[in-house]
Amino acid sequence: MWGRPAQPGDWVSATTKISTGLLDDLTGGGLPAGSRGVVTDRSGRWLTVEFDNGPGTTTARVKDSHCHIARRGGGRDRFHDRTRRMSIVRLALAAFLLWPFAQFFALYLWYNRTLDGIMPALALATLESVGDFAAQIVTEPVRTLLYLGFLAVLGRLAFRR
Repeated sequence: MWGRPAQPGDWVSATTKISTGLLDDLTGGGLPAGSRGVVTDRSGRWLTVEFDNGPGTTTARVKDSHCHIARRGGGRDRFHDRTRRMSIVRLALAAFLLWPFAQFFALYLWYNRTLDGIMPALALATLESVGDFAAQIVTEPVRTLLYLGFLAVLGRLAFRR
């Protein structure tokens, strides 16, 4: 209410869940409150906003009362640069978290030359990795804590709202 309403180029943050498709209301999908976006057009009390949805952006038409201005005049290009950087951070986090599984599948295929029995082997390897992680904490606590801290920082950067 105070100050000017959101204009094209302003960065906004959603205050409610935003529906992006026809089935979002039925399935409970959509963008959660706190999702960031950039205003691309304004028509009366309606805004056209490009929201960061994780792997890229999605466009939604929302009431201006459902958005809070996060940064005036931030610009569309700078928002897309930020979205690209966040996508890279998310991919890096996914790579660090999925690397043990990729390594397991590659070694399993190398030694067994088939995918037969991979699910029980994966379950057993998961249980064994818990013990290995406990041993890693005891034998190399600094290195393990640095790695966990690194993953925590990447996760915080990648998924903050």
